[in-house]
Amino acid sequence: RTSINADFTTLGTRLNQSYNNVIPSVNAQRKAGNSRSINLGYTQRIQRPGIAQLNPFVNQLSPVFFTSGNPDLLPVLNHIFELSIRQFKKGSLVTSLDYSFADNAIQSVVTLGADSISRSTYENIGKADNLGLNINLSYPTTRKLNINFNARLSHIWLIGAIKTEVYRNRGILGNMNSVLSYSLKNDLKLGTTLRANLPSITLQGRTNANYSFSITGNKDFFDKKVSVMVAIHNPLQKYNY
Repeated sequence: RTSINADFTTLGTRLNQSYNNVIPSVNAQRKAGNSRSINLGYTQRIQRPGIAQLNPFVNQLSPVFFTSGNPDLLPVLNHIFELSIRQFKKGSLVTSLDYSFADNAIQSVVTLGADSISRSTYENIGKADNLGLNINLSYPTTRKLNINFNARLSHIWLIGAIKTEVYRNRGILGNMNSVLSYSLKNDLKLGTTLRANLPSITLQGRTNANYSFSITGNKDFFDKKVSVMVAIHNPLQKYNY
């Protein structure tokens, strides 16, 4: 049960949405030895529009580009099928293949008016299909060194109609998160974190890729009741384009 109530007083607009969803989930598991299992499942996931997507306020970012939300947006139901293999021994490794689709995906839409102003908003116009591979690894290389690695690589297909024109787009999506931690003496830990994202594919284009890198030092005091951390974030950012 979802209820959304907002009063955009400066615009004279009220938002009052209430809807119910039944979310089924089915999963079957088969053990393959003491340290491995195979899982096959189907589920639905509901993607509710956020307040920024619903807010009809027109933000005039520049004389030729305006953005606004759409208070008439509906929630999106994603149908997801997943096959995964889980292995647990010294560490843990989970690999999975999944396929998902939605018929009313929320898409950012940009139109050019006769006044030469581009207007961006959101619409339930997209049909989205996504086929992806996931890897999740946690491995204690030694008693002091631990590696955590998570990554997803997928291909997305999008189609939707804006006014009378049909748009199609497709491409590769991907993200990665890697954490390396090392424990020293006297409750001191060092770590590095690397995150990377490939461009996000939209109905009319794509965003930029991005990455971040951090180095951290962590020290515990008073029987681990107090912790102090020093971090350096993106030391190579000046080389980013």
